[in-house]
Amino acid sequence: MSDIKQYIHEHVEEIWKNEIPTDYENYHLLKEDSLKNALYHHLRTRLNDAFLTEHNLRIYTEFSDGPLKKTGKRADLAIVKVEDPEEYAYIGDSVSEVIALFELKYKASYTATKSIQEDVEKIKEYIEKDKINCQYYLVGIREIDAEQNHYINATDTWAKNRVTELTGSYESSSNSVIFSIYEH
Repeated sequence: MSDIKQYIHEHVEEIWKNEIPTDYENYHLLKEDSLKNALYHHLRTRLNDAFLTEHNLRIYTEFSDGPLKKTGKRADLAIVKVEDPEEYAYIGDSVSEVIALFELKYKASYTATKSIQEDVEKIKEYIEKDKINCQYYLVGIREIDAEQNHYINATDTWAKNRVTELTGSYESSSNSVIFSIYEH
């Protein structure tokens, strides 16, 4: 992982360990869009505009440009590198590299497992079929009791060194949502 990707990765993990649980405990999160907005806010704050500008990085929600354009898919959140955006009539055309893609879910029902599994399949397609070379984050808060807190099996080689799961799962034993990180 490049130095920039590692730097971003460390901040993503810190946000998941510290800021998102605080947002959750203080009732700032309600459904997927508020989780996406919180993650965007914390990424922009932690990485700061000077770092992003210096490295030609931008953070976009509902991203479907660059290498995603040909796939017909849309990522919930992306960190991308842009080249000379002022040279393009449409900034999406200036995307030269995808640094990280995020797929998010926030569910308070038993449909959570199915919809999160759909995002697992989407990420797998990005990697295997679409050949998009970046760091992937499967992000999910699930407000139901479940047997497992992560969705990608350790034996799934397609995810190795490519996917990080950021999960928040309700545990009835503690009557709280536990936030975890699973590196593949």
